[in-house]
Formats: sequence, structure tokens, C-alpha cells
Amino acid sequence: MRMNSLSGHKLVRRHDLLKQENAEVLRSHPNYGLF
Repeated sequence: MRMNSLSGHKLVRRHDLLKQENAEVLRSHPNYGLF
């Protein structure tokens, strides 16, 4: 689920917070994890 992209690297920290809150969203939308 971790992308080695420069843009994704910055969103990694924010993604962790969103992962907990939008845990259900990530499961429903696999494409959302790309962000």
C-alpha cells in the first residue's frame, strides 16, 4: 500500500491519519490507497 513516489511520500503522513478515520473507505475503494 506504500508507494515510492515523491508526491505520495509527503502524503504518507496524512494518509496514516486518513487510514484510521476512513478505514472503511479504503476497503471499499482500493484506488483510494494510491493517493
